[in-house]
Amino acid sequence: MDMLVDPEWTRHAACKDLSAEEADALFFPERGGKGNAGRALCRRCPVAEQCLELALTEGEAFGIWGGTSERERRYEGGPSVGIDRVEFLEARARFRRSSKC
Repeated sequence: MDMLVDPEWTRHAACKDLSAEEADALFFPERGGKGNAGRALCRRCPVAEQCLELALTEGEAFGIWGGTSERERRYEGGPSVGIDRVEFLEARARFRRSSKC
């Protein structure tokens, strides 16, 4: 089932028990912040790839998603910290294939 319709994978997310305030602090760092604490949580998250795919599908313009920043999701360089580079590239490739007309 589509992850946007059935977000069951979120039950396994390392961040699932964070309050809204904690999540904002970790995944939406102040301008110029790197979000290292959020990325550290993503590195040990079993569903980081699904989170990244959601961010790519929804065009999330802000915050740390699947261990990646908006800039990393937008540019070819991929993540400098966060999920495995191969996982990132595979997820981005799936997104690009699915979004073509």
